[in-house]
Amino acid sequence: MLKKNITRLIALGVLLAPLWCAVGQSSAGPEAVLKEDVFQFQPVLEGTPVVHEFVVHNRGDEELKILNIQSG
Repeated sequence: MLKKNITRLIALGVLLAPLWCAVGQSSAGPEAVLKEDVFQFQPVLEGTPVVHEFVVHNRGDEELKILNIQSG
């Protein structure tokens, strides 16, 4: 249950994170850039909500679509 909740929270954080387009650094198509692409939660008691946001920047010149998110 905790793993399922963590997965949902990560997915929600990624989908709600602001998408920015870097001026002058565009490439052909979308280009997702993350400051960090892995986050290790510290151990918590089952049932304790945990949240971490991944900020995604689109440095490409087309719309970035996030179609699949997986937790490890």
